Amino acid sequence: MNISFKKIFIYLKYIKFNKINFKDKNHNNSNIVLVEFNSFKSYHIAASLLTNILADKFKARIESYPEVGFNKFVDNKKSIINKFLFFIGNKLKLKNFGIFYSFGVKKIFNIVNHIKYKEAAFKIMMRSLKKIKTKEKLQNFRLNNILFGDLIYDSYLKYYKKETVDIYDKNFSYFFQKSIEYYLSWIDFFKNNNVKAVVAPQSSYMAALPLRIAANLNKVALVADPERLYSLNRSMIYSHKEHVHFNRIIKKKEVIKNISNGKLEAQKRLKLRFSGRVGVDISYMSKSPYGKKINKKFRLDQNKKIKILIAPHSFCDAPHARGNHLFSDYFEWLVFILKLSKLTNYNWYIKCHPSFHDEKDPTPLVIKSLCDKYKSVKILPSNITHNQLVSEKIDYVITCNGTIAMEYPYLGVPAINASKNTPFFSFKFNYNPKSKNQLKKIVINLKKKKKNYNKKNILNFFFFKKKIFF
Repeated sequence: MNISFKKIFIYLKYIKFNKINFKDKNHNNSNIVLVEFNSFKSYHIAASLLTNILADKFKARIESYPEVGFNKFVDNKKSIINKFLFFIGNKLKLKNFGIFYSFGVKKIFNIVNHIKYKEAAFKIMMRSLKKIKTKEKLQNFRLNNILFGDLIYDSYLKYYKKETVDIYDKNFSYFFQKSIEYYLSWIDFFKNNNVKAVVAPQSSYMAALPLRIAANLNKVALVADPERLYSLNRSMIYSHKEHVHFNRIIKKKEVIKNISNGKLEAQKRLKLRFSGRVGVDISYMSKSPYGKKINKKFRLDQNKKIKILIAPHSFCDAPHARGNHLFSDYFEWLVFILKLSKLTNYNWYIKCHPSFHDEKDPTPLVIKSLCDKYKSVKILPSNITHNQLVSEKIDYVITCNGTIAMEYPYLGVPAINASKNTPFFSFKFNYNPKSKNQLKKIVINLKKKKKNYNKKNILNFFFFKKKIFF
């Protein structure tokens, strides 16, 4: 079957399925369930189910707002073509418009940016920027006790493809003002409409602002990613923080009953990941950093020095997705580690994830520039597999909050984190410093001695991470 024809066939079949299973509710009261409109196919199924359950619960109609709505505030686009395409897609129910209307959405709208929001936002920006002198203050910025400085921070990095924020850059002040305009627009929408619930695929970036406002107002705020469902509230505004509950959950009878089978399944899936299989429990990953391939051109130094691998994060990939770390962003963390490298007599290496070369990610080029300055660190090609590095006796790996902090300990290599918001913070299979100074002491005083890891603890974590939903 031709690929294009097959896609059309699946699309029409899915539309038909939705129309059959999600009958028109005809709820005529003013209650609204909001759902983010986007092209994420893995999210559409969860969105259709959740919104219809919520619509029945609250006797509400379903309305949808575009994920790229904030970008339109920043771009300030007045293109007739863009408006026309949105109008035609919306009117004729084409492509993703058709999918959302098929499961009961009554309206797909763009949030309005009135002149009054621009004037008010400018005044707030001028007043706020006098107080925001550091990146730490930016990530903790609030209005009406609603935290969204972290959303501004991450969206700025993503929008401009930057490694860090420059508060004094003219682009930042413009971006900051537009963020406040978007905030004011949504605050007004919630004031003027009886919003009962919001459903979206992630709690990161400015697109998640409706979720953040709903959680603050004690409305239902649900994050439906491809694997899990999270309920947000005032005290828990981030998704993917189920590790907070692990010590309580592990004692439940139904969990204890399933631990043996769960650990066997976890072991199988970890082996698949280490074999180089792409996307094992990380659905968004397009390339694997594991596998058996050997790069004969690059080898670790053959000496008795401690060998440390730095595993950097993509600088513009939502550093505040689970909250704040010991550092304001991944760039600040990396510079700190690079400075530490000059205070030691170790063999230091750094290796980018192979997927960093996608979507014009600036991370590899910035790292090259940094390593030209910090020559104590050797850059490894991104296609060297971690299996090769482990076999060549790497002694430690350093990350801010990456999954490598679970994977390397399972392979017998200690990991050092730099965040209390890493999923591994409550576990003893890696180092979890609580301050920058403690991180510095740990790194400087490393010994060429590996921890005696209990793989059972790592399997317990992996089992809970993948099998228990909150």
